[in-house]
Amino acid sequence: MINWKEMKNLHVISKLSEILNKWYGTELIWCNAHGKIQSGHLDKDFIPKNLFFKSQISMAHGHDFLEQDLEKATEWLKENDNPSFLYDSFFKHVKGVSS
Repeated sequence: MINWKEMKNLHVISKLSEILNKWYGTELIWCNAHGKIQSGHLDKDFIPKNLFFKSQISMAHGHDFLEQDLEKATEWLKENDNPSFLYDSFFKHVKGVSS
């Protein structure tokens, strides 16, 4: 079984998150097989690195929109053999990558 709390403290995970944010301005979010965020992005003390993500989660229904996107990604991954894909998020002109 995966220990999600330890995973976010792994050096390789924090370094990958740092590099992806620096190069592409993205947030690295991971979730379990049920689409529930395990990366700590919904924790009260989480500080977003991405301005769009910060704006999204501060919106009245921002968490709901994020959960819809993750649910869409999780369902696609369950139904398809391809290990990754690009999808349209809830917000127009915003893409998500899932793998």
